[in-house]
Amino acid sequence: MRTKSLVLFAVLFCVLNFFILGEASADIIYLKNGMKMDGLIKSETDTEIELDLGFGKTRIKKSKIKSIKRSDEKETEQIHKEWGLESQKREKEVKELKNKQKTANEQQRIKRKLQKDIRQIPEKAFVKYIQRKNSIGVEALLDGKVRAELLVDTGATSILLRQNIAKALGISALHGKIVNMQVANGQVVKAVRVYLKSVSVDGMEVRDVEASVLLNDEGLSSWDGLLGMSYLKNFVFRIDAEKQELILEQKIKQ
Repeated sequence: MRTKSLVLFAVLFCVLNFFILGEASADIIYLKNGMKMDGLIKSETDTEIELDLGFGKTRIKKSKIKSIKRSDEKETEQIHKEWGLESQKREKEVKELKNKQKTANEQQRIKRKLQKDIRQIPEKAFVKYIQRKNSIGVEALLDGKVRAELLVDTGATSILLRQNIAKALGISALHGKIVNMQVANGQVVKAVRVYLKSVSVDGMEVRDVEASVLLNDEGLSSWDGLLGMSYLKNFVFRIDAEKQELILEQKIKQ
């Protein structure tokens, strides 16, 4: 079985030699079964010959050989040269194939990442709001991990958070620009400007949202903070007092 496989490879190699080696003649071994094998004889004993096929080596029993046509020194040198060039060509092709595969894999990785990053945001949400005295609020998910009850305040330019919420988010109020913020009761308080990775109300998510952290927790009554325009401006919104809902609708992009 092994001999038959090697013979098959040899036949294929002979066909390749016709195109690759041109007029340079290899050692040709004529077998008693009528086939022939082209290559370069590497070694020879009384009983067998080792033949270099260019892509590997094989051993042939002399008892199976009818005759041998040997190449001269110049032809041998030319064949080695041709094999070297062919080997370099194959190596280059393999390298190019690996690079293409690497590029394809990288493109697939980027595609998977983009697909993962695509957010399935609903077009409209009917959010049941929380009512406390004369104010309403909603529960918001901040940075995908902290839930906070925020007073809906269209007069606030950004989201405003208590220090305990900022701490739960891992945000430090020690550094950052200090700004003056007006809370729902009209009181002006000092806060530190920060940015939230994401803010989501009933699935309506906005990323990279401007916010502020109070230096002193005052003016917010029982709320965890304010939901201001840095979030609300991304939607067409209205309040349905009868159904006690805050309706958020995606803006139509022009």
